[in-house]
Amino acid sequence: MRKQTLSEAKNFAVYYGRDNIDRLKGFDILVVESAAWNKNSLSMLKHKNKLVIAYLSMIEVSVDSSFFGLLNEEDFIKHNKKILVNEEYNTCLASLKSDKWKAILCEQFRNLLNEGYDGLFLDTLGDIIHFEMESRLKNELIMEASSFLLKLKTLFPDHILIQNNGLEIANYTSLYLDAICWENPPLSGKKLTRWSKSIVKYLSGLQKERDMKILALTENYTVDIVKRFAEKKGFLHYNAPKGYI
Repeated sequence: MRKQTLSEAKNFAVYYGRDNIDRLKGFDILVVESAAWNKNSLSMLKHKNKLVIAYLSMIEVSVDSSFFGLLNEEDFIKHNKKILVNEEYNTCLASLKSDKWKAILCEQFRNLLNEGYDGLFLDTLGDIIHFEMESRLKNELIMEASSFLLKLKTLFPDHILIQNNGLEIANYTSLYLDAICWENPPLSGKKLTRWSKSIVKYLSGLQKERDMKILALTENYTVDIVKRFAEKKGFLHYNAPKGYI
């Protein structure tokens, strides 16, 4: 049922704010921050026959998170003996080589599905590529990401998995995904960059060969070029307000 709803979806939205249910009623797929919703408000969204997908960070852990204190130094990704940090969001990079971190992710997944979510919006996997670390460690983390998604798909086959960005590793993860979201495609002026053009071709191939749903997400800026290629290729496009709220 969920897979059919995903296949037939005509639009989507990513919304990290609270409530505002009336504003969201026109979207077939809703990606939300679970901390902003209680069971009553979530059930109201579900009542409207939406796919409601919960955001989950696969790599980054906020220092304010209740999970942060459960992790030891060896559970994080290091470069030059220092834990990698995303200073913009005050998060540390947890390692998918850590059994403890993967167990925490599985527990989060199970809890979210028990609350009634239809699946997960898996974010921050792109950190494996974008942060500086040894090549050997990068490759190990890519393999861990692939095997962990296989585990999730095996444990929860009827739920939706959407990877956000991390397109450089999609060759390894896409087999276990139901959709891929391309957030803020890089542009050069009013044109796609060369890299972006190659990604459009790659995602089009996934859509055709595996019947995978492709989402294009932009934030509060000129998006004519993204909207045009999304419509041409049959991708779903959503232009979110600043902060996605």
